[in-house]
Amino acid sequence: MSQESITIGLYDYQKQAVVDALLHVGLSEEQIRAAQSDWEPIRKGAIERLHKEGVPLDSLPKHWGWDWTRKVSRLGSKVFGFYGIECDGKMQGMLEVAKEGYLAKLPSQKGKPLIYVRYIETAPWNLKLLEPIPRFGGVGARLIRSAVELSLEEGCKGRVGLHSLPGDNKGEPEWFYRNTCNMESLEAERDGEGLLYFELTPEKATEFLSGETS
Repeated sequence: MSQESITIGLYDYQKQAVVDALLHVGLSEEQIRAAQSDWEPIRKGAIERLHKEGVPLDSLPKHWGWDWTRKVSRLGSKVFGFYGIECDGKMQGMLEVAKEGYLAKLPSQKGKPLIYVRYIETAPWNLKLLEPIPRFGGVGARLIRSAVELSLEEGCKGRVGLHSLPGDNKGEPEWFYRNTCNMESLEAERDGEGLLYFELTPEKATEFLSGETS
């Protein structure tokens, strides 16, 4: 995937306004390592604090244990694509997708090609679990939009699939995929870890894109 940067808008909760951000289509190893370096100490500190407050470890976001630097070996591959959103000098979210190796599972789309979301994460300071007023909003939705746009470019007609991490007490992230992203869940397609499968049809992809602004 060739690298380019596109100006988009993110909602800044501190300024209560939409501000300019950069959507990076294609990431460098340096960008990924910098993001991991920024995010990891905050994740670890949050895990320790929340655990001391009595929050069970198994209820904390599973992606807090991810190490994005382990994914750099796939940079430059024709099969995998990386995206990142940068604002205020830091990476606000990252996404890895697979262009091959996955087919649609919904009955109306079964066997057709799609873009599969392997990993998606928002910077910890954008999570309501950690910050009563997150710094930026709309990061996750804009990254999913990038996957939909890639699906259109690759001839997959907007089809996107993913396995969602478990929801927290507010129903996130399953609520996000179902309600914000217009995705349908398939209980029978849970993966080996029990993660619920979600998929976006061409029709729902059109609705999702029409409801988002960049």
